[in-house]
Amino acid sequence: LVASGQYHNCAITTANKLRCWGENGSYQLGDGTNTDVFAPIDIDNATDYKYVAVGTSHTCAITLADKLFCWGYNTYGRLGDTTTTNRSTPTAIDAAEDYKYVNLSADYTCAITTSDKLKCWGRNFYGYLGNGTTSENDPNPTPIAIDTTEDYLLVKMGMETSCGLTSGGQLKCWGKNNFGVFGDGTTDDS
Repeated sequence: LVASGQYHNCAITTANKLRCWGENGSYQLGDGTNTDVFAPIDIDNATDYKYVAVGTSHTCAITLADKLFCWGYNTYGRLGDTTTTNRSTPTAIDAAEDYKYVNLSADYTCAITTSDKLKCWGRNFYGYLGNGTTSENDPNPTPIAIDTTEDYLLVKMGMETSCGLTSGGQLKCWGKNNFGVFGDGTTDDS
């Protein structure tokens, strides 16, 4: 598995080890430094990983034990560790919960739990988090408000819009609806 961001990349080896490389000014590689790296380096060798996602300046990965870790730049609380403190190494997120999927935008993060519930955190401009507000950033993994009882299979995010696929086959989108990106026939934000 490989994940490519704007300025850095990460991959998981066949032995379930995490390796990252590229720009590291925001600690997004997770090696404890903010020094750019020009070839893949090992990250957190003590842990086995199965999934990784990269944003512009942060990274998140899921372990074989279904635990979510994030690191990098933490403005708006995009890491989900209840703070806005930058993290230079993998940091446990929502430790009581098990996760199976995570996706990152530039300023916010969404993830799906092993019980198929969708949570988002970070910047909430235009309602990016789907929590029913448009102003309050949230550094805590929070279930989206579209339908908290709905099960989700997948979530993808652009710069200002998120869309999730439910287990019932419905596609739901939220955030900024510029140019009608929701596909609902309007340009109304939600």
